[in-house]
Amino acid sequence: MRKFILVMVILAAIGLAVAAWLLVTAGAESRDVTFPLRAEYRDLLAHVPASADAFALIPSAAAFHGKLLANPVTREPVATWTERQQLPSPWMLGAADVAVWRDGKTTSYAVRVDPLRALLIRGYLLFASGVTARISGNTFLMNAPVASPMPRADLDELLALGSTLPAGDVFAVQRSGARGAFPPIGRPAVTTARVTPDAIEIVSKARGGRAAARPFRASFRRGALISATF
Repeated sequence: MRKFILVMVILAAIGLAVAAWLLVTAGAESRDVTFPLRAEYRDLLAHVPASADAFALIPSAAAFHGKLLANPVTREPVATWTERQQLPSPWMLGAADVAVWRDGKTTSYAVRVDPLRALLIRGYLLFASGVTARISGNTFLMNAPVASPMPRADLDELLALGSTLPAGDVFAVQRSGARGAFPPIGRPAVTTARVTPDAIEIVSKARGGRAAARPFRASFRRGALISATF
């Protein structure tokens, strides 16, 4: 009986230690995208296929998700999108960095997590329906069919195009074939964006153009019935 109690106490202590570690490493603070891009971010973007129309790099994705929920304009669409997507919860991601890309109508993800969270995500994927995943090193590739990666020269060109952009929460790229309406400039286009509880700051640049001298800032008054920025 004593051995059983001792085992239960040890298991409880391990469980509390793991829970505490997950809480401490939950990525409460986001990291900026700055240029030149860090090597680990380049490695993550190396999973983007040559056929992708657009892609984005999001350091500390869980923290960025929290910022989007805190902003009154992005809150509802992000909450709706999260409900429709079968992806690991933000607490599972912790401080994980994420690359996301669109290839036609398919949205794919590359998620780099620590070993413990990798176990949690493996368990989640066992029960998640409609999610295909494979592992490349310490990176989970979700809804990402095997495809030829983007040529290094193409990625280098896009990163060089974004080298004059200010730091941001996210770095997004619309490639030459992208048809999205934003930003309303030529393609390829690169963008960094920063989200705060009362504003969204965006700077974009197209090939052959110059980045804006200052961010386009869309501010939103709390309590306003309608708020618009042009």
